[in-house]
Amino acid sequence: MAVDVHEVMQVMKPRQEVYEFWRNLTNLPRFMRHVRSVEPRGAGLSHWCVQVSPGLELEWDARVVDDARGERISWRTTEEAEVDNAGEVRFVEMSSGRGTGIEVRMTYQPPAGQLGAAAGLLLDGITAQQIREDLRRFKAVLETGEAPTIDGQPSGRTRDWERVEEKGQRRDARAAAAGNGGGRP
Repeated sequence: MAVDVHEVMQVMKPRQEVYEFWRNLTNLPRFMRHVRSVEPRGAGLSHWCVQVSPGLELEWDARVVDDARGERISWRTTEEAEVDNAGEVRFVEMSSGRGTGIEVRMTYQPPAGQLGAAAGLLLDGITAQQIREDLRRFKAVLETGEAPTIDGQPSGRTRDWERVEEKGQRRDARAAAAGNGGGRP
């Protein structure tokens, strides 16, 4: 069963700059979380490595089939590809200097058999929500120079550092239990 995805986003950058950033396929892993690498191979051909789940990657070749400079890029996997997919990205100049509209359309068709089960895992992850998140990261990278991330940040769980009220003074629960006067151990 084919999966069709359609998403749009507005980026506050000139259309040509947005197009050129996307057209440089080596930039795609900077904002597409599931894409590990894209290696251009010349003549519009590229090799893709995509992480399906921890420890499981799929690879395929794709070809740019239409490249209208500054307006759109269309692609399709080669016949030998493990995962049949195709898509198009359109770049539209917004009125009154309001940046560039981006429209992404993609279709994925998983193969049958064991490989199909692996591709099914990939397709579960590449939903409209995933593409929307990828486009948000794309927008951030172009507008600010980096993608927002929580990598390396504390988890935000309160279990370990839960605060308690004791004699009108807020103290860390672990510090109170350790008897060190409220500082973190």
